[in-house]
Amino acid sequence: GTDTGTGTGTGTDTGTTSPPPTIQWADEHSLETFKFSPCQRWDLLERELAAGVDPAEWERDRSTAFSCATDGDGSWIHHGDPADGGVMTYVVRVYDLDGVFADCMVFGHDPQGLLEDRYPRAVDPEAAEELKACITGTYTASSSE
Repeated sequence: GTDTGTGTGTGTDTGTTSPPPTIQWADEHSLETFKFSPCQRWDLLERELAAGVDPAEWERDRSTAFSCATDGDGSWIHHGDPADGGVMTYVVRVYDLDGVFADCMVFGHDPQGLLEDRYPRAVDPEAAEELKACITGTYTASSSE
């Protein structure tokens, strides 16, 4: 299937910052399988992006307006566990092989804020009505962090 997420980063990953300084920015990107189970029980997904581009220069699946900057102790400034100061909220949507919406999870800093559209957005997520079907998950760090 295809995963999609929205960062507020098809799978689609959407990431957004919350609370927003004034207005939220959201990127949407497809994710590609780079490793999978021979029995089709799991897939590992990724998307490499040029980080920190001007929003006017943002391109789906190529770049993100979000920075990968770290603070003085090496912690992510925007990304990471909300308990450690992460301010990103993510949506991951999954579509079946025919492109039909199948599942959705939201996690990060303020999942309910994203689902309830509490913050002004610079860009609305594609197919925003699908967000109503999302379950709320928990941020867990990947081994790549």
